[in-house]
Amino acid sequence: MSALVRRRASGLATVAVFSVLAVLTARGYRLSLGDPSLVTGWVLMGVVVFLAAYTVRKKAPTLPLGSSRLWLQIHCYIGLFSIVLYFIHAGLRLPSGLIESILGLLFCLVAFSGIVGLFMTRLFPRRLTSKGGEVVYEAIPEHRMRLKQAADTLAEESIEHTAFTTVSRYYEEQLQWFFTGPKNYVAHLLEVAAPRRRLLREMEEKERYLNAKEKEYLTRLAELVEEKDRLDYQFALQRTLKLWLFVHIPLTYGLLVLAGTHVLVVYVFSVVA
Repeated sequence: MSALVRRRASGLATVAVFSVLAVLTARGYRLSLGDPSLVTGWVLMGVVVFLAAYTVRKKAPTLPLGSSRLWLQIHCYIGLFSIVLYFIHAGLRLPSGLIESILGLLFCLVAFSGIVGLFMTRLFPRRLTSKGGEVVYEAIPEHRMRLKQAADTLAEESIEHTAFTTVSRYYEEQLQWFFTGPKNYVAHLLEVAAPRRRLLREMEEKERYLNAKEKEYLTRLAELVEEKDRLDYQFALQRTLKLWLFVHIPLTYGLLVLAGTHVLVVYVFSVVA
């Protein structure tokens, strides 16, 4: 068993232990005719605050607060524990009231987006590395433009060096669109290579009608197609990771604000009662 597997197993075991302790503690409160919702509510509020603090930690990497990697690991395990804690606090029922309903929906969205993000941040870096290494996201448009310019140049040169417009016309009608922007976004996310294979197969079929010189140019265009496809793969995965942050982080802050409102409302009503 590798160190990584042991570390993850230890983390999940810790979450399981704390979850069982939380369930038993809540049950003990109920058996003693107490209301565990107050205690679990405050603990859950503290957990949400801690989870939101990870964003602050990432924005201040120079502070002596431990490594970002350690924070991320703790963030993931406490996030899993918060799901258990929420159901202990709210119970296995649909929430009642407007604030509780919105709060429950918001928590579910934060939890779901967090789980999705956990899988993406574990899986996507390995996938990017397997495709020849990660390209800097901000440099992708420049690389895309360079590839289109190279393809345009090849198509123009083919007319001069082959004395035919076959390759150039084929490029304009069948290939130029592929170089104008990111393509096959969903296919790249799902690791589906069918669009690329279909395009390359069409190019191979076209070769049967070309002479040797024209085939040379079409082969070079095929190499650019493959390079562009790898670039689109990088764009799709990196773009999704960035978009996920724009969903998960605002949802987390919204949850924090609404949870604070929920606490205030509960205490106001308790004083009035």
